[in-house]
Amino acid sequence: MKRNNLRDIPLRTKLVLQYAAVITGITVVMAGCFYIYSAGAVQAKNNDFFRSVTQQTVSSLNNLFMGVEDGSRLLRFHESMKGILRQSQEPEYGLAEQIGDYAVLSRLLTESIWNENIRSIHLYCNNPAIYTKEGVSLYPISDAQGEPWYQPVRDLQGVPMWYAGPDGEIFCVCALMDWYAQDGFLGVLRINLDTAQLLRMLQSVNETSQGETALITPGGQLVLCSGRDTEFLEGYLAQGVPKASSEEILSSARHRRKILVTKLSNEWKLVSTVSEEIFEPDRLSLAAAAAGLAAGAMLLGAVFIHFSVKRLTDRIDCMSRFMERVQIHSTERLREEGSDELTSLQRSFNRMLTAVRESARATELAIHQKNEADYNILQEQINPHFLYNCLDSINWMALERGSREISRMARLLGKFYRLSLSGGRQTVSLENEVEHSKIYVEIMQIRFDGQIRVCYQVEEQALALPVPKLILQPLLENAIQHGISCRESQEGAIRVRVFTQDGFLVLEVTDTGAGMEREALSALLASLASPQGKIGYGMRNVDRRIRFAFGEGSGLWVRSIPGRGTKVEIRCRLAPGDKK
Repeated sequence: MKRNNLRDIPLRTKLVLQYAAVITGITVVMAGCFYIYSAGAVQAKNNDFFRSVTQQTVSSLNNLFMGVEDGSRLLRFHESMKGILRQSQEPEYGLAEQIGDYAVLSRLLTESIWNENIRSIHLYCNNPAIYTKEGVSLYPISDAQGEPWYQPVRDLQGVPMWYAGPDGEIFCVCALMDWYAQDGFLGVLRINLDTAQLLRMLQSVNETSQGETALITPGGQLVLCSGRDTEFLEGYLAQGVPKASSEEILSSARHRRKILVTKLSNEWKLVSTVSEEIFEPDRLSLAAAAAGLAAGAMLLGAVFIHFSVKRLTDRIDCMSRFMERVQIHSTERLREEGSDELTSLQRSFNRMLTAVRESARATELAIHQKNEADYNILQEQINPHFLYNCLDSINWMALERGSREISRMARLLGKFYRLSLSGGRQTVSLENEVEHSKIYVEIMQIRFDGQIRVCYQVEEQALALPVPKLILQPLLENAIQHGISCRESQEGAIRVRVFTQDGFLVLEVTDTGAGMEREALSALLASLASPQGKIGYGMRNVDRRIRFAFGEGSGLWVRSIPGRGTKVEIRCRLAPGDKK
């Protein structure tokens, strides 16, 4: 009923629907490709922008850290400070000198706060003189000896190191050394950063990316963390220290974040995130642009379809009306216009009309031609069972006359032909394919008077697997015709192995025939790889059907040794259910 309804649809409607479906499909695909490509470009642009913003913050932090380290070097090598610290260790260091030196050191440390990112500068003096008790910028070295950073800083002998205290303080420390003395340790210089300034610097990234930023030490200690969802970032960092890569972008589908890890000049890492929500406006704009382009293309397509289909169907309607009213005995002809396929159809109809009119004047000839055509049709409708009946008759006649070899050959030919047809199916079980090949071998053994020996090694569990029909018989035919029969004795053996291995069904046909020289084997392999190959047609046919049916990794392979024989291997990739 549905088929009749489809047939009743006017041609114009069918053409419009078909054109509309094609144009809509092409438009949707092109719009989808445009969206995917543009979305990728916009995503890359946004990622580059995020990296750029992060890199600016990294540059600012590196400038800050390196500026503090450079300032620490100026203080470490300041002659007045080193002179005072060196003099304070003398035995005759009096109170008046202590008071004067205290004023100089206090002023020097206060005036050395060269930018707003430094909160304070502390000097831990090796000699517990009177001025080390003021507790503002000058401290005795004993106050630092209990700190975890004291011994590493002293061992580095003047190289600046960065630490984060448990109270959230961030500071740079370095040892003050007198290289001209035997025990050159004079004290420790500690420069404390203003954490609020650092947070404001990180906040600029957060406002742009709508994400979070954090500073972590090489050991994984979280120094600072700020942003919209600090718990997410803290949870990510709690899983382990990020890789010490200059750039590493990770995606989290749950939190819709991209994470960028950047290494700083002081070996710390800046971890910054960007919320993918900021990309949504761009994606929506792209989607709207793609939808607009698709709608415009479909509108233009609809206009084109309307006029092109109308012009086409008007001509077809004109032809249809003429065909309905034309008379055989009249001289009227169909009007030919244009130079397209319809014009060819009109011209063909006019020729047909002329031929019909001529045939009307030669009725007897037309009847004769019709009878011949009917006879030819009947000849083509002979049922394949006629061949079975003929072979069966030959079988019984041979048995009556005692010709058992002829009877056996006729019976095998009938069975071979019946299995070859396989009810019109293109796929058979491996068991049927093996049986078919055995019948062929038995026929050839009759022909070669038993000089061909064939051994089958077939896994029982593989017999139920489906394979394309006629893939094993061509290989046996090649082994006999081009292998064993090419030997002077025309004797030889063929081994057929069928087994499963590593997810593949493997069919091997190995003969002890004449083999192939290297040039002949190369020519055969080249012919198998080329659709226009002129040799190995049967093997190329098997190879292409196997590759089409079983996909990647499947196909046919040939190895041959001159004078020793040839091995042909078919590999068929098994589906997950077939592997069992």
